[in-house]
Amino acid sequence: MEIVTSWMEEGIIQGELKLIMRQINRKIGEIAPGLLER
Repeated sequence: MEIVTSWMEEGIIQGELKLIMRQINRKIGEIAPGLLER
């Protein structure tokens, strides 16, 4: 079992979100800045 600190988890989640946003941008084009804040 691997020990993961909260800040490591936060970094992993942020990385996944960035990846998802890049994929969405590639599929449907640029996203409005208001939607990115969610």
